Order: sequence, then structure tokens, then C-alpha cells
Amino acid sequence: MRILTGLIIQSPSRISKAIQLGNMRPVNHAAVEFTDDNIIFEAVSKGIQVINTYEWFHTRSPKTVVHHVSFNIPKEQYKEALDFAWSCEKDKYSFITLTTFLPFLRSITNRLVKEDDRAWICSEFFEAVFRKAKTNFVHLKTKPDDVSPGDLFDSIRMEMGAYYKTEY
Repeated sequence: MRILTGLIIQSPSRISKAIQLGNMRPVNHAAVEFTDDNIIFEAVSKGIQVINTYEWFHTRSPKTVVHHVSFNIPKEQYKEALDFAWSCEKDKYSFITLTTFLPFLRSITNRLVKEDDRAWICSEFFEAVFRKAKTNFVHLKTKPDDVSPGDLFDSIRMEMGAYYKTEY
């Protein structure tokens, strides 16, 4: 068995506040930690980024709150999810999809969003990795790019059979 951890983040930056307003929850970012390998994948403005857990936690604002939900999953599922995450390392960030979470831009950007399998927002990437891991922790929406960090936050608070903690 291996440990796969979802991270839902609440941080104090201005763009973070706009995302929190748009998804109507206190959180604004999501990332995936492959706990046994000590690495985190996240979709940020420069694309999919890979970092080690120690570096990540110590470079965030002291006011950042991180919600963790961890799953013990079979090695094969962990490997499949990790291989998928590595295959996305050079993928870009989906700025257009991000704007669909900002209420004042939603009506304009909903008409502009194009399907691009190789561009991600943080919560969409999070959901894709967890689907590859075949966990039961996915926020069931009709389209994965409809998932916001707030939706994931609601899901982790209701998740059964997973380890959950909040780190301040």
C-alpha cells in the first residue's frame, strides 16, 4: 500500500481572495502529494510544477492553511497515478478555465473555453490524478473542469475511510 494525499489550500494573496469569492468557499488551491515519494504536483501559472514537500510547506505564506486528505491505495494504483502526473509535467496552465470561477468574467469566458486535454487548473488536475488512482475520492461533476477547490474542500470534509488533518 502507498499513501496519496490531496491538499486543499487557503492562502491570503489577492488572486487567492478572488478565487475564494468565485468558488464561494474559504479555499483557493489544490495539489496532490505522492507521500511515499515526498513530492507534490500542482497546477500553477507556469504549468504543472513538481516540488518536494519540505520546500513547499516552508515557502508558503505563514497565514496559509492546508487541509490534507490521505488514502492508502494499492501500489499499482499509486504507480498509475504517479506515472500520469509525471506525464503532465510539461503541460500548461488553463488561464481561460480559471476565469470561469470569477463571477464577473464567467458569462464571457464560458463561451471562450476550448477543450484542451493538456492544460489544467489546480482542481481539475487534482481530480484527474485521483481518478487515475481509482480512489473513491472524486467530486462527481459532469465535466472535470467544473471542479473548484471549494468543491474538493466540501468533498474532503465528507470523505469516509480517509485520514484528514488541517495544518496552520
